[in-house]
Amino acid sequence: MAIWTRSALAGLGARDGLEVRLLDTAVRWRSVTDLSPVRRIIGGAVQGLRDNARVAAAIGEYKPDVVHIATSAGFGVFRDRLMAAGARRRGVAGVLHYHFGRIPALAESGGWEWRTLCAGARLATMQMVLDQPSRAALQSALTLPTVRVQPNMVDASALGCIADAAEAPAEGGRLRIVFVGHAIESKGVADLVSACASPACPDVDLRVVGPCEAAYEPELRRMAAQRSGGDWLTLSGRLPHGEALSAMASAHVVALPSASEGFPNVVVEAMALGRCVLATPVGAIPEMLADGACGVLTPIGDVDALARAIAALDADRARLAALAAAARGRAATCYDGPQVLDRLVQLWREATATRCM
Repeated sequence: MAIWTRSALAGLGARDGLEVRLLDTAVRWRSVTDLSPVRRIIGGAVQGLRDNARVAAAIGEYKPDVVHIATSAGFGVFRDRLMAAGARRRGVAGVLHYHFGRIPALAESGGWEWRTLCAGARLATMQMVLDQPSRAALQSALTLPTVRVQPNMVDASALGCIADAAEAPAEGGRLRIVFVGHAIESKGVADLVSACASPACPDVDLRVVGPCEAAYEPELRRMAAQRSGGDWLTLSGRLPHGEALSAMASAHVVALPSASEGFPNVVVEAMALGRCVLATPVGAIPEMLADGACGVLTPIGDVDALARAIAALDADRARLAALAAAARGRAATCYDGPQVLDRLVQLWREATATRCM
């Protein structure tokens, strides 16, 4: 959400007739990998009440037409419900923007998170989701035609320049794979290392870019050591964004075998860089990759399928190049910043008009 917010503010700042103000509600009292329920409930409740008061004060001070609430749900659904209700009471259009891909799974489970999410969504003027399955699940539950798909964005032109300037991977050399993100279990990093260490996989170079938990790194190195001593695995740790982009641009394949995603920026960035994406069919990824027309999808947690997919890409470099080219074209056509932000402004105007009816 932070990346989306920065991109949106940068792109919207110069538009005439539009004024956007940010109320930063990012969590800073715990790390993103600290998922302790007790700390999240207590700390989140305190922050949620404080943030709700800040939003109420901002509505009174700025008299906005729209309150846009970006959320990843979880325990935050209680905060979202309060904010949507507050906007409604003051006659302001409330937009709930769900930045995660678990909505179909939540709808199927029907648990407390889903029930609270729906209660908050019914109080909002409009709901924005990342993909069509999420739209179908939420719209069915709400029985309201107010759910819209709003994808994330990328600066396709700038990333295209980075790709053109980068040292392209050798066409016939050893397949170079890069993972960018938090090296945690839910991101499927262990599955990726295990697949690359498999006898079914050709010799590859795998680079993992992103913070790695201290207890997780030895396990990854142990798995890698099962093949050729593990010198094919590089753990680069956290890198500045520009260096991470360069790492992706210098690879043949960008891999993200996650168990759960929303609309991952690393995928759309890899697409804009003209790199083949190897991922799992979670969140918006199937739509992003046009159901395999712009990348390769393998089942969650299926190490054998992942190894076979890597082997197939290595054996057919022409197909790999075609997928990469299709990905770059789709990023420029569907996810380039100006056109995505045009749609966002259009949806804000629609929400304002709906509220006034």
